[in-house]
Amino acid sequence: MTTAFVNAFNAHNLQRALATFVPNTIGSDCDYRHGRVVRFNGKREIKAWLRRRFADDDHLAIARIFNDNAAQPMGGLGIDWRTRTSATLRRMGFPRGIVPQLSAKVVFSRGFPPRIGAFANGPGGADASFCRTRR
Repeated sequence: MTTAFVNAFNAHNLQRALATFVPNTIGSDCDYRHGRVVRFNGKREIKAWLRRRFADDDHLAIARIFNDNAAQPMGGLGIDWRTRTSATLRRMGFPRGIVPQLSAKVVFSRGFPPRIGAFANGPGGADASFCRTRR
C-alpha cells in the first residue's frame, strides 16, 4: 500500500492516491515555503492536500521502507526519503530537491485490504523547524 500511494502521488493520480487511504485518515506534511506544518484529517482535506501537492509538481523518492516495531509487523512502517522535489523547492534554490529531515510514518487500518489510516510526513505536533530547508 505504501508504494502504491507513492507511485500514485508521483503520477499525480488523485483517484489512485485517494484509494490508498481510509476515509478518516489523519496526516501531516511540511510546507517548506512557509516553514510550517500542514495537517489534514479526512477525505476532503486529504483531497485538498493532494491537489495542492500535484499543482506544485511534488515528487517523493523512497530511500528505504522500514519497520522498527517488529512486535507489530502489520501496524505501520517508516519511510526515509531519498529526495523530495517540487516547483516551490526549485524556486527556493533547490533545483534537485531536498532530503527531508524526518522519516514519514505510515499507519495502516486493520481491514482488508489494509489502507493508510495515518500518514505523518511532517512533524505533526513536534517542532516545525523540521519543515525549514537547509543548505
